[in-house]
Amino acid sequence: MRNQKGQAFAVYRLLIGAILAIMIASFISGIYIYFEGQKVLISERSLKSAVTNAVSSPNGEVITVENLTFREGAAYTKRSFSYVAAIPAACISFPQTRSVSAIEVSESRISIRQQVMLNIYIKCFLAGAAEGCAGDDEPADDIACEISFGEKLENE
Repeated sequence: MRNQKGQAFAVYRLLIGAILAIMIASFISGIYIYFEGQKVLISERSLKSAVTNAVSSPNGEVITVENLTFREGAAYTKRSFSYVAAIPAACISFPQTRSVSAIEVSESRISIRQQVMLNIYIKCFLAGAAEGCAGDDEPADDIACEISFGEKLENE
């Protein structure tokens, strides 16, 4: 009789251990998910800050922002960058020549297909009257920006 109680208690201890292990694993995965979300938020803030900095000094130098994390399903358009940069959307370009497995590039939009960490390259310069932004009434004072996700840009 005494041996049966010992065996029952061993099963009970095993059950308690399994429950504790599940609770600890849930806690750790919650922390991981939280910090992954924070990396994405920090990356988005860094990208906006870099675009603002590039527009404030349009000297043709490439600004590189390294190791930014982008969430699957995120999309960036010329219009969203023009809002951040306070310049016309026609003055923003995505000069990337190719799409890679993680991102899809079109003329006016960059879409993130899967969570990825990329370097972003931003180059802003004063667009002269000849190369002013399309559809702008006063092209002589335009600031034009090129933004590339993962593909290096050349300095002017």
